[in-house]
Amino acid sequence: MWKRQEPVSIPMLEALLRRLPIEEAKFFEEKLRREKSGLYGEQRLDREWLDFQIQAPFVLLNGLRFENEAGYTHQIDRIFVFVLILFLCWKQKIFQVV
Repeated sequence: MWKRQEPVSIPMLEALLRRLPIEEAKFFEEKLRREKSGLYGEQRLDREWLDFQIQAPFVLLNGLRFENEAGYTHQIDRIFVFVLILFLCWKQKIFQVV
């Protein structure tokens, strides 16, 4: 099973908060809270996938990153691909594999 890692920004923000005076730390405390909240949400989704029971072949793709012609990147944390749907779409010529 794919294990989600803690982003580097969390320990960096924790170290920064230990060094900042209390009156100057509010912005970074909020940023750390958001980072931890995002990580918690992703870990919760991981646990939900473990409970998800499907009786057909499927694929989970983790950490996808795409770049378009203009150089912009797009990231997908996790995508669920139901193999039967892809096969049927391919047979019906809805899309073509190049």
